[in-house]
Amino acid sequence: MAKSCGLRIGPRRFELFVLDGNPKKPKVVSSLAGEIPFDADDPVGTAAAALRQAIKTHKIATENVSVAIDAKVAAFRRLNLPMKDSATIESVLKFEVESQLPQFNIDDVVVDFYQQEVVGESSSLLVTAVPKAEISRTLALCKKAGFEPLEIETEATAIVNAAVGAGFCAIDNAQVVVHVGEESTAVAVIDGGRVREMRTIQVGALTYTPLGGELPELPEETEDEFTEDGGAAEVAPSTSAGAGLLTIEREDELVSRLLRELARTVSASRTANELQAIYVCGFELRGLVGADVLGVPVKSFGTFQADTTEGRVHREYASCAVAYGTALRQLGGGAMKASLRREELKFTGAFERLELPLAVMCLLLVTLLGFWNIFLRNERQALEGDLVFMLKSTINYMISDPKKGKAGSLAYPPKILEDYIKNTASVEPGSDPEVFRKDPGRNRYEQLVQIRSLLRAEQKRLSKELGQDTEITQPQSAFKAMTLVLDTLFDGGKNTFGRVSLRKIDSVYQSRAGKDDKVVVTIAAVFYSDTDSTTEATRNYEAFYARLREQPWYVEDKPSGSETVKGVETGIYLPNLSVTVDTTKAPEVKS
Repeated sequence: MAKSCGLRIGPRRFELFVLDGNPKKPKVVSSLAGEIPFDADDPVGTAAAALRQAIKTHKIATENVSVAIDAKVAAFRRLNLPMKDSATIESVLKFEVESQLPQFNIDDVVVDFYQQEVVGESSSLLVTAVPKAEISRTLALCKKAGFEPLEIETEATAIVNAAVGAGFCAIDNAQVVVHVGEESTAVAVIDGGRVREMRTIQVGALTYTPLGGELPELPEETEDEFTEDGGAAEVAPSTSAGAGLLTIEREDELVSRLLRELARTVSASRTANELQAIYVCGFELRGLVGADVLGVPVKSFGTFQADTTEGRVHREYASCAVAYGTALRQLGGGAMKASLRREELKFTGAFERLELPLAVMCLLLVTLLGFWNIFLRNERQALEGDLVFMLKSTINYMISDPKKGKAGSLAYPPKILEDYIKNTASVEPGSDPEVFRKDPGRNRYEQLVQIRSLLRAEQKRLSKELGQDTEITQPQSAFKAMTLVLDTLFDGGKNTFGRVSLRKIDSVYQSRAGKDDKVVVTIAAVFYSDTDSTTEATRNYEAFYARLREQPWYVEDKPSGSETVKGVETGIYLPNLSVTVDTTKAPEVKS
């Protein structure tokens, strides 16, 4: 059967429950409770040592552990979202609840949720927010104690699961469950088996007890404190550890404050069923159990309906409801599946379950890489042989072996090429076939590329000596620039520019140091109007300007003043229109 271990870690005390069996009929294997000694220098180490010693002494199995932490570190909020899918809710939950948690940086908290109701496509959520630092501190304490919890929850959710396991939560009634801790009190309202509200009262049984004070030790366990069947023996009720340090006045003040807060909870609760009772567990405070809160009686949580045929049970196990609820939740029972490790180590132990498949996969991957390396090596050797052959053939074709009287195709090979080949392609004695010594900085392919680069460099040098240097740019052609302007003028035709009378045209090449070359074309022309309208004539030469500016070779224009010509025909005379042309940008004319 599966075993689960529930552990509550409070500021000054811990309680532990071990269950076996199934969630419907759990068996209490063992339980224990202990005080956490205070050490200002190393509080985590001191608590871990006490917890480790208790687990070792009672031989508690810690393979399937769930931990409940103090509810005072948590904040509870209600939230309505227009969605019901859990995965979708998780993706937007932090953004939606951030405005309701002004005391926290949303990136520094873990947010968990419980779906209270789902109506259509909308959900009513009860959200729990806990700082990551508190979770990390609990994980560090557990690690020092020698185990790692699979899950972490708050006292508020654990007490709900304990109440469900104890049989309090029927479908036709409502109740309030309360856990009195050392420095805080967790409260949950359950209606019809569903959790309606959760809150934390920032006062506990040891609120007025100094942290560094000496707490009384738990009574030593004796054989009289256990029953033979593993159940709890009947012992006289006594105040839990630490409460004895309170004065009567202080204890009465604590009880009065708790009753006032419980009255607020009862009055604010909106339940479909009538509140049946307020069930209290944890530290015992005189005057709390048996009181009446707005007509709702306060009762003790009592014992759990669990089989105790195995193991030994701690005498105070009846007050360890939170640890019991945590163990029950880890066993698969309870009503709330809280998960505060969703962003930390939520699936602790998953790697151990995957170790064998991962090992086999890694072995197969290494084998595949080994074979792939063999294939690549064989392919590389084949390519290397081909490159060696190409290199030898290239050298034999160009220079061959002059010492043996074999001339190559290059009658006068350049010295730089000849030296490189001699240093790169030296023959090793006794080798068959001949093996070429590598150029230290290049492989075989790069040697071929280097030989080609040397040949091209020599070809370029000879071209310069013969006056065939293509890097020397020719001056721009004034005739070509004038032709480009005239082609633009006459290609437009009469329909675009009207009738044009060209009086004069001139083209001058200009070159200045530090500036680009250019050609300036000067035109004197008359743009006539077919309707004897100066407006139409003006529109004709402006269309010519627009067509010039569209050309890729156009740089700028400097139009001079215009004159109106009247006589047989009316037109506009432009005596000095200058157009700057860059012939290098003119498109090539295909023949």
